[in-house]
Amino acid sequence: LGLSRQEIVPAILSAQLLAGVFCGLAHHKEGNVDLKNNKNIHKVLWILGLPSILGAIVASFMSLNISFSGQSWLNLYIGLMIIGIGIFLLYNCFFRKHQEPTKIKIPHLVGIGILAAFNKGVSGGGYGPLMMGGQLISGVRNKEAVVITNLCESFICLVALAAYLMMGGKYNLIYTTALCSGSLLAVVPSAKTLKMMSDNQLKSIIGWVTLLLGLMTIGKWITT
Repeated sequence: LGLSRQEIVPAILSAQLLAGVFCGLAHHKEGNVDLKNNKNIHKVLWILGLPSILGAIVASFMSLNISFSGQSWLNLYIGLMIIGIGIFLLYNCFFRKHQEPTKIKIPHLVGIGILAAFNKGVSGGGYGPLMMGGQLISGVRNKEAVVITNLCESFICLVALAAYLMMGGKYNLIYTTALCSGSLLAVVPSAKTLKMMSDNQLKSIIGWVTLLLGLMTIGKWITT
């Protein structure tokens, strides 16, 4: 829409901070996951959350100091990465026999947490597709991965937003109010939609949406 990146990134971070928290609670209420007793979710949240702090702080500093040309190349990198994850998820969904996740790959999750937080802090986006796809590749179950992504994103948004503002970033109340309102309206419908989906449906949809978001990012990069 032609808005300034320096003004819109804090608004995006604020909106997804709220949405992440309330989506996590909504998924728990709908019975998609058990946030209180699911130790798998607790474990992955710690593994992804702590290393992500570093990525979020570094990226927030870069976002305020990077040139237009540098941002353009970062957008290309994010788009290609998301496309790659989408293709990998679709390949696993349609061309490999169904296998239940066996063991969570902790080193993979640490790297994904740092990289996804870096993407988020630099551009305000590129977090959800990478975090979702990375968790599925690392052995986290589908619905657990959705909720973990929501909760981790809210935490990283808080860290990145604080770092961004402390380093002199701008905060536009109009953009922030509009985006927060839209994000909160999606909370309940998203939780109910997830409840109705089977694991195979969810995996396929995640793959296609991830691929589409990557292609849209590359399309935007080409046109600008």
